[in-house]
Amino acid sequence: MPKTPGPRLPVAFILGGEGALPGPASHPLAPPVDVVESPSGWRLVFEIPGSVAERTSIEVKERVVIVRGERRRTEGEGGVFLRLERATGPFERALELPEDADADRATAFYQDGLLVLDVPKRAAARGRNIPIRRGDSEAT
Repeated sequence: MPKTPGPRLPVAFILGGEGALPGPASHPLAPPVDVVESPSGWRLVFEIPGSVAERTSIEVKERVVIVRGERRRTEGEGGVFLRLERATGPFERALELPEDADADRATAFYQDGLLVLDVPKRAAARGRNIPIRRGDSEAT
């Protein structure tokens, strides 16, 4: 039985689809990102250990969110490095936001090596529930 294709996400570029922007495959320091969609918006979680909020910036230009920063090398604590595998230096990651994203209301926080960016959907895109009142039996 053939597989039924899953829903097409408005952020298909994250999966390497059409419109893909630079990511881990194109630059070794580009941080990996998880994206979760909820009815109210999107949460983008960037893994950037070794970076701090003061050396990281988030910019939005024409629906493209760009995260830039720098991973700095830790000192060998009085010793000499015998092996150095963690990459250091400047990094950048760009992702296109869906049309119904409200980047002006986005918020971000950094904790334990993760940069979390919450981007809400525009109010019109979220839709709303319309309450149904109980009607008057005499009203028409």
